[in-house]
Amino acid sequence: MNPLFVGGYARTGTTMMQGIICSDRKAFPVTRESTYLSGLLAVYKNEKDIWSFHTHDYFDSKKHFREYHRRIIIDYMDHIRSRWGEGMIVQKQPVMTEYFPELLELIPASKFLVMVRDPRDAIASQIVRHADTPLGEERDVLQYLDDYLKRYTRVNAYRKKFGDRLLFVPYELLVSVTDKVLPAIRKHTSLDIPWDCKTSTWVSKRPPDDESASPLDGKTISNTSVGNYKGVLTDEEITEIEASRSRLNKLFGFDLFLADKYS
Repeated sequence: MNPLFVGGYARTGTTMMQGIICSDRKAFPVTRESTYLSGLLAVYKNEKDIWSFHTHDYFDSKKHFREYHRRIIIDYMDHIRSRWGEGMIVQKQPVMTEYFPELLELIPASKFLVMVRDPRDAIASQIVRHADTPLGEERDVLQYLDDYLKRYTRVNAYRKKFGDRLLFVPYELLVSVTDKVLPAIRKHTSLDIPWDCKTSTWVSKRPPDDESASPLDGKTISNTSVGNYKGVLTDEEITEIEASRSRLNKLFGFDLFLADKYS
């Protein structure tokens, strides 16, 4: 079993990446967000964290606990395979990124593809998305930045354990120099991913009225949204985000702030 899990912060291109990967006939068809799997993993992590308080009373050992949950996850994989066919399992949900270390522990053969995006653009897109909600009215960019950081903290903390089973893909590179990025994605997934950057479109199951929908859903790849933060964020908000540039780049080991270069 070699499933592929796609994650990242919201508005970083996770849905696009899933659609591109699932264009390969050897991969699963596009499915909706894997919230059910995220829930199973959240239970495992939470109970693992309180092992010495309560969980230990229900299992013979930590190994017994781990193997019990491994069977649950494998049973889930078998279930969705019976529903969607024998292709490579591809599951995507941004929140699930925080549980990628648990997936690696339970299903060591898994591979992981994590989308990243210039936090200025990602946060600006979130503000636009939440425009008619209390979150949009608050426009707390530092809270958005904390959420961005949280989404990737555990993946970065486990980088050595992931090894070559983890691949980061910057959104700006995917949409601006697609032909240069696809070879690394093909190698990582072991899929052919036939793709013509001028004509190929990707499938999304998000209906247009879904609050998470993007106007770019299902279109050809385009970098039209790169650098959009300049028309959304105030100068003060941009400065607040850019104050964390060194800290974020150090955490990831590469420059995240690519919007100006590729817009």
